[in-house]
Amino acid sequence: MITRIIGRARIKQLKAFEKLINCRFRKKELLNAALTHKSYAFECRGKQNLEWNERLEFFGDSVLGLVVSEYLYRKFKNIQEGELSKFKSHIVCADTMAKIAVKLKIGDFLLLGRGEERYGGRNQLSNLSCALEAVIGAVYLDRNLKGAEKFILNVFGSDIADLSKEDRPNKDYKSALQEKSLKRFGHIPRYELISQDGPEHKKEFVVSVRLDSDVIGKGWGLNKKNAEQMAAKEALEKLKA
Repeated sequence: MITRIIGRARIKQLKAFEKLINCRFRKKELLNAALTHKSYAFECRGKQNLEWNERLEFFGDSVLGLVVSEYLYRKFKNIQEGELSKFKSHIVCADTMAKIAVKLKIGDFLLLGRGEERYGGRNQLSNLSCALEAVIGAVYLDRNLKGAEKFILNVFGSDIADLSKEDRPNKDYKSALQEKSLKRFGHIPRYELISQDGPEHKKEFVVSVRLDSDVIGKGWGLNKKNAEQMAAKEALEKLKA
């Protein structure tokens, strides 16, 4: 029955992805929906009724937040709410989501419409982040909360492990860069918007940060503020080198 709905070639792709993420689905149609962009589903209207991944993304975002929040609550017993919020923001931010989605090669398994494919949708970071959250939602529905927790702690493992180090991540990279720039160079950095692309509800922003005329960092984000934070983060890493 499933092979008739999805097709043998697609099931073969889904099994390859399952192997890559070390998670086997009982219901392949859930995983297929998580990896289906709405442009593909719209093109298939009239032939088959496909679910695309935006509803699963919405659900997966909540599952991710719950799992990470519980982990932080149990792991760091002597840390207060404000610091825990910073830790959580570090794990679930657009930069981390996109990095993990690229690592899992999610773009290779997305079903995209012809136009989305033509304009580079397979490598668009917002598409990859959306699909990762949708996969998390699909894991929960297929494997319950315990299964989702196991999957999340596995794929986010190295980023979560960083929280246990002495140099725990500081979300406010802009403040840290400003402080370092004033101390070392006597003036503050300047941020410039390079580009903003994508639909109105999910734009991608690329920002550069300069000291004098030199670009010392670039960052991507789903809003300008996050892009500036990621640009500042890259600049701090360069100044540290």
